[in-house]
Amino acid sequence: MDFLLAQLDVFTYAEWLLVVVSFFTSLLTVVAGIGGGVLLLAVMLSVFPPLVVLPEHVFAFIYKWVITLLAFKLLYESVVLLV
Repeated sequence: MDFLLAQLDVFTYAEWLLVVVSFFTSLLTVVAGIGGGVLLLAVMLSVFPPLVVLPEHVFAFIYKWVITLLAFKLLYESVVLLV
């Protein structure tokens, strides 16, 4: 646990900004259903160069869809087994 707390001291202001913006854009997506990802991408592009942001965004997008597909597969299998 001490290792994790020590890592918090190393964050720069840009990283803390992204943590806060990420929270609020996720909240926007939950409330409105749209717009949080685009807003987060815009903020990330204003902080980091595009060559850093775009590959990370693509990786996060693919990761999200793989997890979603696995979750639906498990849900489908559990429903089919119950019937």
